[in-house]
Amino acid sequence: MGFKNYIFVCGGTACESSRSDQIYRNLVEEAKAQGVGDQVQVIKTGCFGFCEQGPIVKILPEDSFYVQVKPEGAHCRACHQGTRGHAPSVQQDPEEAPRRG
Repeated sequence: MGFKNYIFVCGGTACESSRSDQIYRNLVEEAKAQGVGDQVQVIKTGCFGFCEQGPIVKILPEDSFYVQVKPEGAHCRACHQGTRGHAPSVQQDPEEAPRRG
């Protein structure tokens, strides 16, 4: 059986220095804790090429792209929503989310 959702966490040097490894471990543990480790695969990747915006998390199949994710603000909503037909996402603390404008 294949995975329904894939969460890619940048493992490039700049993102690693901003604790992307902790984001990766948090998401893996949460998937296991939610009982969906067989439906949501968390993968550490190489650099996405947007180092100044890291850490970066991308979710497939819906192609969500998150920048400046913090380990303490990243929660795996994909771990419970993605298995119920909802689009998965990574929750960010609103105070830490990047500003647009």
